[in-house]
Parts: sequence; structure tokens; C-alpha cells
Amino acid sequence: KIEVENTSGSFTVLAETPVTVNEETGEEETDATIYTLVGFEDIAIQPGAPDTIANDVAAINFDSVADPVGDKSADFGFENPRATVKTTFTDDTSSTVIVGDEAPSQMGTYIKFGNSDVVYIVPNDAVDGLLFSVLDLVAVAINNAATTTENAEFESLILKGEAYGTTIELRPNEDEAIDTTYKMIAPKKMFISESEAANITGGIRGLSGKEVICVNPSSAQLSQYGLATPYAQLSAIYPDTTVNLRVSKPQDDMVYIIGDSNIIYTIGTQSVMWIYTNLDKLVPDTVIDPNFDSISQIEVTDSSGTYVFDVSTVTESVENTEGGQEQVNSTTAYYGDKKLDADNFYVFYQNICAMQNAGKATESGSGTPALTIKLSYSTGRATDTVNIYPTGNTKYIAELNGNTQSLVYKSYCTKFSQCVQDLIMGKTVGSF
Repeated sequence: KIEVENTSGSFTVLAETPVTVNEETGEEETDATIYTLVGFEDIAIQPGAPDTIANDVAAINFDSVADPVGDKSADFGFENPRATVKTTFTDDTSSTVIVGDEAPSQMGTYIKFGNSDVVYIVPNDAVDGLLFSVLDLVAVAINNAATTTENAEFESLILKGEAYGTTIELRPNEDEAIDTTYKMIAPKKMFISESEAANITGGIRGLSGKEVICVNPSSAQLSQYGLATPYAQLSAIYPDTTVNLRVSKPQDDMVYIIGDSNIIYTIGTQSVMWIYTNLDKLVPDTVIDPNFDSISQIEVTDSSGTYVFDVSTVTESVENTEGGQEQVNSTTAYYGDKKLDADNFYVFYQNICAMQNAGKATESGSGTPALTIKLSYSTGRATDTVNIYPTGNTKYIAELNGNTQSLVYKSYCTKFSQCVQDLIMGKTVGSF
């Protein structure tokens, strides 16, 4: 047992080193020492911190004797020592170390042992663990990382607080016809940006704080650190656990954060980028990202007319180079009775996926669309309709299924109309 009283407060550490008997040799073997912080038994301890304290009290080598009789004890800081540490050993003996001031010229630190008046000088790092506070012993790990890939993806995620202005709810995309990982179901329904989704998912599990600020905070402390009414709040349900996180308003690229362990930490904002997301950032990087193998028909309408492309995909089992069987998809596309070049058609499809989000649309489209693309699927998903409306400037308004999605460049419409003509005429379709 190590009982520490220093300028930061007092705490007690219990240590137990299990001993096992080797079945082959019959010799005793010691396992790693297990430490417990009394009063905080349910709190994870920072790896290495108790060992530092134990090593400091177990064996201290002095550099020199500052005062062999202790008649100038007050001059060395022992009237108000920086630490008094009592250690009890397994043989029921005990020792006490008293830590005084630092010696001048970086010579070290003054210490005394028990009731002895002799003042020694020891290296500063020989007693640094004896100056720890309770918070130095608490682990900075806020939560654990997922242990399997199956547990790495959330089943639902809710963001709320001042940072967002409204409650945002996200779910995994389970529609195989659309190549997007996540979707939003509130406050509106849409697929979300892959890059923004990565910013969010990368800051939920496996987090570590920079330092521990408070354990089991009171209501006043929650208010003090901006967590009584969090600036941003996240709740994510995973197959193996639920993660709840609350953070304060950012200051100097740092926030206070509290999780399910009821400990307040500091953490850099770069570790919790979800505090910066919003509805505009969540808009997909492209207007739509259909799965190639799920498409059954593409209909395009522009100023020159309407063009319909029928698509079929079959799956065949073929032998690979290692002699095993693997599933290979083969897609055929027709324009009327004309079979289209497979490579050209795939580039045409990729150009649909390349309809980049060019900014936020502040109004709905009106009039006749400059371009309409309808996508039908073999999976049972309802037809998706993309309408792009002219605005009189270089950016047009894109709507997906009647909902305003984003802006797209006017030049996209011109280039896409040209690639339609190249496709049906058998010319090489240029990639966007």
C-alpha cells in the first residue's frame, strides 16, 4: 500500500503481484502487478503511472547529503513538504519518504526518510511520481476502439446541440442500389457525403484525452466546463455498445469532453471533427451514386430529345487463376435495338456519378430542366429522377426526386449531353 499526501491532495494505491507456480519446473513466477486506486475502483488507471510511484518508493538512490543532522530542516522545505508518502510492504514493514524543495542550480530534490533528520539530495526524476495528483493516475482513454470490423459501424447516430441547430440522425445505407455508406433520416432524408461521414465516424471510438480534468463532476463543475448544456452531443449505437459523448464549445482548438465514464477530459478538436459538421457539409459530394450492377434502365432528356438505355447484368461463376470459382458480373446495354460498346457505356455511367456538388442551392429549381436523368433499378428501388434547372449563371440547381440537392456546374450539362450523343453514335465517350 502506498499512501500519498502532497500539494495536490491525497490518495492511496493498493498493489498486488500475483504469484503462480510453473507446472513444469515447480518454481514460483510473478505476474504483472495489479494496482487499485482506493475510492476509484471502477476507474481505469493510466498505464505506467502507479509503477512510477512504486518504483520511486521502492528504491531511492541519493546523490549527496545536504545536511547530516537536519538542523536547517526548514531551509530545505520540510516545514511544508511537497509530499509525504508512506509505503507498506508485504512483510508488514513500512517506510516514509518526505519530499522537500528542489535544490538550487538543478542539483536535485531534498528528501528525508521517516523520523531521520538527515537531508539527502536525489535526482528530481527519482521522486516525480510522488508529486502526482489523483488525476495523473486516471487513464486518458475515453473509450475503447471496436475490436472487430462487425462492430466498427454504428447502427444509428444522433447529433444534437448548439453546434447543429437541429437534431441530425444518421443510419447506415442498406440500399444496395446506391453506392453510399450512410444516409440521413432526420431532419431530412438524403444520402450523405462520404468525406464528411469519415470525419464523423473517425472521432467516436478509441478516443484518448490530453489530460484528465475531473472525475465524477458535480453539477457546478459540469457548468464550469461547458458540459451542463453541451455545445455538441453525440449518441451512437453499435452492435456491441452505445457511445455517448458531450463536448464544450471549442476554444483554441481544444474542447472539454465527457463520456460514459463520467470523467471530464480535454481533447483536441481534430480528434472530434463531428463537432464541426452541419447539414450543408453532409450534402453528398455528388448528386447521386448509383450501383452499376443494379441499374436496369437510364433515361436522359435534354434540349435535343429523350434517350432510353436498357441495361441488364448477369452474374456468372468463372474459374480464377488459382483454380477456384468466383462470381463475375457482365453488363449489356442497348439503345433501342443497338447494342452499345461496354467500355463506352461504363464511362457514360461514371459520368453520371461525376455530377459534382458545386455548392449549396438556396432556392428550388423552376421552369424546364436543362437536363433530366432517370435511373431505374433491378433491385426494386423506385426510380430516381435527377432534374437540373438553369439559373442564368454558371451554376445550375440540381434536384433529386423533387428535393433540392445542390448546385452543379452548367458545363456539366453541356458535357453530359455531348457524351450521350457520342454513346449512341458509337464514338469514344470522354470521361469527366
